[in-house]
Amino acid sequence: MQSPKLFTIPLNRAFADALVKGLTEQYGGTPLGLARGMVILPNRRAVAAIRDAFIRHGGQAMLLPRLVSLGDGDMDEAAGAAIDNIAEQGAVTASIAPMHRQIVLAQMIVKQRPDKPVAEAFRLAESAAKMIDQLLIEEIPLDHFCDLAPEADLAKHWDNAFLLLQSLLREWPKALDALNLTDRSDERNRLLAHSATRWRDHGLPAAFVVAAGISTSAPAIARLLNVIALAPNGAVVLSHIDKDMDAEQWDALGTDPRKATGDLSPNADGEQHPQFAMKLLLDRMGFHRDEVAIWPGGGKSPDPLRRVDFAQSMMAAAHYTADWPDILPSKRKLPGVSLYDLATPHQEALCIALAMRETLETPGKTAALVTPDRGIALRVAGHLARWGIAADDSAGTPLCNMAAGELILALVRAAVSGWAPVALVALLNHPLIAQGEGRREWIDHTRELDLILRGPRPAIGLDAIGNVIARKAGKNEQLIAWWHGVSKILTPLDDLAGGVALPLSAMLADVRALLDQLAGDALWTGADGRAAALFVEDLDRTATALSEPMLPKDLEPILREMMRAISVRPPHGGHPRLFIWGLIEARLQRADLMILSGLNEGQWPIKPSPDPWLAPMMRRRLGLPGMQRQTGLASHDFMCALGAAEVIITRSKRDSGAPTVASRLWLRMIALLGSKAAYEACRGLHASLAAALDSCAEPRPATRPILHPPRHKRPRALSVTEVDTLRADPFAFYARNALGLRPLDRLDAEPTAAWRGTAVHDVMEQWLKGKEWTIAALDKHFDVMLAGPETSPIMRAIWAPRIAIALRHFAEMIAEGLGEGRVPIIAASEQRGSIAIGGISLSGKADRFDRLVDGTLAVVDYKSGTSPGQKAVEAGYALQLGLLAMMAEQGAFPGAEGHVSLFEYWRSNRQPRTEQLGWKQQPFYKPTKNVVRRMNPDSFVAEARVIIEQSIARYLAGNEGFIAKLAPQFAPYADFDQLMRLEEWYGRGGHNPETTGDGA
Repeated sequence: MQSPKLFTIPLNRAFADALVKGLTEQYGGTPLGLARGMVILPNRRAVAAIRDAFIRHGGQAMLLPRLVSLGDGDMDEAAGAAIDNIAEQGAVTASIAPMHRQIVLAQMIVKQRPDKPVAEAFRLAESAAKMIDQLLIEEIPLDHFCDLAPEADLAKHWDNAFLLLQSLLREWPKALDALNLTDRSDERNRLLAHSATRWRDHGLPAAFVVAAGISTSAPAIARLLNVIALAPNGAVVLSHIDKDMDAEQWDALGTDPRKATGDLSPNADGEQHPQFAMKLLLDRMGFHRDEVAIWPGGGKSPDPLRRVDFAQSMMAAAHYTADWPDILPSKRKLPGVSLYDLATPHQEALCIALAMRETLETPGKTAALVTPDRGIALRVAGHLARWGIAADDSAGTPLCNMAAGELILALVRAAVSGWAPVALVALLNHPLIAQGEGRREWIDHTRELDLILRGPRPAIGLDAIGNVIARKAGKNEQLIAWWHGVSKILTPLDDLAGGVALPLSAMLADVRALLDQLAGDALWTGADGRAAALFVEDLDRTATALSEPMLPKDLEPILREMMRAISVRPPHGGHPRLFIWGLIEARLQRADLMILSGLNEGQWPIKPSPDPWLAPMMRRRLGLPGMQRQTGLASHDFMCALGAAEVIITRSKRDSGAPTVASRLWLRMIALLGSKAAYEACRGLHASLAAALDSCAEPRPATRPILHPPRHKRPRALSVTEVDTLRADPFAFYARNALGLRPLDRLDAEPTAAWRGTAVHDVMEQWLKGKEWTIAALDKHFDVMLAGPETSPIMRAIWAPRIAIALRHFAEMIAEGLGEGRVPIIAASEQRGSIAIGGISLSGKADRFDRLVDGTLAVVDYKSGTSPGQKAVEAGYALQLGLLAMMAEQGAFPGAEGHVSLFEYWRSNRQPRTEQLGWKQQPFYKPTKNVVRRMNPDSFVAEARVIIEQSIARYLAGNEGFIAKLAPQFAPYADFDQLMRLEEWYGRGGHNPETTGDGA
């Protein structure tokens, strides 16, 4: 029997460059020597890497061999097309598209489990499709799976999942036959088998065929590689196979799960070893490790950095590490490797970015960040952008995170929400909408709409939005006309907010039509636009397979999950010498500097995703790959990357505020290198530079801001509700009353205490003016308020019942007062009055004035929040009622002239009750700095007058500076904290000693 041509490239040699060098030496003797051959590679990324290696090696124009992609990993690459071109295959049944398969499986799940939402059915369908692929790739007949009995003593949810999967797989072949389609994995298996048979019987299809870098152990691929290795003009080149590993350790890795006897293979943990996948592939090819030779091309490469020996010792199974203390010091070193154990992901990413930036200082030098953690990759890309560098990120961006995909999701999200303000404004602000000459006008109107819709959410529907605009837009006819055109476009999707189940195809047709009207061709251009067009076209073509109607709320999560699987990469990549690779992209590539980041447990190796269908015991029983198989592949990727001449390995001790656990790979390195390496792991040039880049001079607290405007620019009017602010936070008073600044309400804001208070005031005002002071009349006015367009259904359901109780209690209290001779003064209640004081106009509005039996007045203030606390009253910061009383005594409120003897707060947010400002006979003001202030109901008005006159003289008629947070304990509102840069001085000694005090 002919010896196989089976080779490996050790980890200390760059796979792509070594492969190209060997091919050139063997077949590049003539101009057409290479062109007559074929190189079979695992995936399209590997094809690009080998093509680049040929360019680097050749340095001139040359004819390359045919480079074809076979498909690797979970067979997610388009291997079928390459093999179909290789093999003269007869007519075959077309394979079902992934999206079509997911929809059909979701339809089957909905029929079998009607209780499951359609969105959940789509998620289950995706995982069921992966399970079908795994069974077909491992050549496990679906009939065999359907004949299995559930494993005993498993939890009930495993039994339920197993039985559902069995029922799906029984019906799946029938569904495919009805569609006259086949599974793509089954088609690949047949094409690979056809190619293997044809090539064995008739010879390889090219002058030479080399299969390189393939690591998948699928039986069909293993048989094809067997044929190539045994052919006279064929060869198989595998990534690093440890030829020096002890035979006992090699055998202890385990056997093919399909061939193992008993429930477990000899070593179930062997799947986690980096050499297991290569051993399994060799076993399925029918070869032994001893038959593997080193790939020619410069001969057997020396290992001056001792990386091979170190990796071999580092990756030994746990029960073969007892000899680590006896390993020679020469084998316990990693020259050229830097370890960075950093505090946070920010420091880790900054350190990596600096190392990559430094690489550009050396002409021609390349650097690659290799990480399975996309969070680190995005952070590093962001730091590189500080220097105007866009690294070549091979992973691309999910379609759902790009402009075209987000527009599709934004439209669906807005429609399903009933055109809620946040979703609607986000949709109308999207950069792809209304591009061209009308874009400026569109954005101007959208901003006007944004301001109008701020506050509590209006009712559902486009008509409700139109009513709000008509009520608040005033004479802005251009905005009203613009909204009329917009609502006309959006009307076809107005029904999605109704919650009525609709066919998927019908909803998609309306969405697509609206997208064309809103964005036109701008949506379908660019890399993401073309990907979105293909996505929508495929989904539109296959949506009819889902005959069951679905709830509109499920549409957005379904589309998002489907788009997440579509990766969009810019056509021109990024910087030619800086790269960001995932583990698959880095498998056959190598840069001058390899940065391996994210060495935390659960990141590298990544935590295996649990199988939602089969318990681990059932997977072993079927002979499926264990959940730890990916751990072994990730470890093998780490070993290969470790062979680069210059390597930086990083991890962070914390992530999102929580401590992390170092990766098993990191811990093995530290254990093998010794305690000195552990100490040095947080030291290094790039770590020092990163710390220096973020460092700053000793912070100096800022001084408290004080505004000193000229007297003629100071406010000349004052409201009684602003007096406390003027005294406690003069800076905020000036910002509001002189600069005219107001905080904007949020879109979809929760009803605030102020809004609820306004609603209560309006109801009480209408009820009192109606003079029909009955509970029935009050309920009528309350119902009118609830039916208003600004009252959302949530407010009606949650807030209204509590306020109704409070309002009825208010009515009972008023009726009780009427029986005692206390009469509300309708003409003066909720009426604004003003007086002149100190050259300033003081204005205010009382919620209610009552005439008491003795002829004096009571002033009442309705509170939907809390009333002033005792400390605020004692410090003289609850002056509103006293000032209103002062104004009433000066005739500011017609009908409410006279002395005010009673001051009350009526609260509606808790158990309805009144709170009177009832003063004690003891000193009302506590002694402070040898000053004693006394106040009682008789002197409250006089005391309020003194305080307001002093405040006006200091701030409005005088030259006193407007100081920020003069009495912060009585200035709880934070509307202007950012403007006064509060965090820069407050609580850090940044106050002015001259302006401290109680402000009284």
